[in-house]
Amino acid sequence: MQYFEKILDHCRRNSVTAFLCMLPIRPKEPRAYKDGEMEEFRTFLFEYVDENTHLLDFTYDDGYVTADYTDITHFNEAAADRFSAQLDGTIHNVLDRTDRRQMIAGRPEETAAL
Repeated sequence: MQYFEKILDHCRRNSVTAFLCMLPIRPKEPRAYKDGEMEEFRTFLFEYVDENTHLLDFTYDDGYVTADYTDITHFNEAAADRFSAQLDGTIHNVLDRTDRRQMIAGRPEETAAL
């Protein structure tokens, strides 16, 4: 917790936009948690959200199926590529300014192919 908070504090002090990201889960994964556990974790994360820290919650994204995972938590290559493009688009929408997008996405020539 101390390290997590230290990272977010560093981002705030240095005007770095931070993104907390909850990845999509397998369709049956919610059964592995007690009632309310996932909502409790989301509530915990929301305590850190502010104008410089965003929560991107893809937990229940129905665009992913069990076949998109190589094990209980990791995407296969094709699903990872799809999610990376989805995440990139979401971050771009949040930032909504080219100069700030480049801070996260890299140099313009690197992002042109995305």
